[in-house]
Amino acid sequence: MARDFDLDGDLDIAAIGFSDDLSKTEHGFLLLKNDGKMNFSAFSSPDAANGKWITMEAADLDNDGDDDIIIGSFIYNLGEMSKIVGKGVDRFPGFVVFWNNRK
Repeated sequence: MARDFDLDGDLDIAAIGFSDDLSKTEHGFLLLKNDGKMNFSAFSSPDAANGKWITMEAADLDNDGDDDIIIGSFIYNLGEMSKIVGKGVDRFPGFVVFWNNRK
């Protein structure tokens, strides 16, 4: 999803990846910040390791003038959940909201 998340005049990219490879779930969500010259720096969150992200939306959820990001997870069965628990994850949110506080 391309939006100007950091409000600096260029498009940044928020991306999710849905995969059965549960060894790298921390890479399931990335925010790629554009420096204005199409050079991108990748950022994520520790919360991204806690799910298998299948849906994403960006909107100004708190009405403060910038777009926030919400991602939704889908864990199919207990087998998948046990693989994530094996990595040390102890909570499984159905969704995560990344609040953008640029304004």
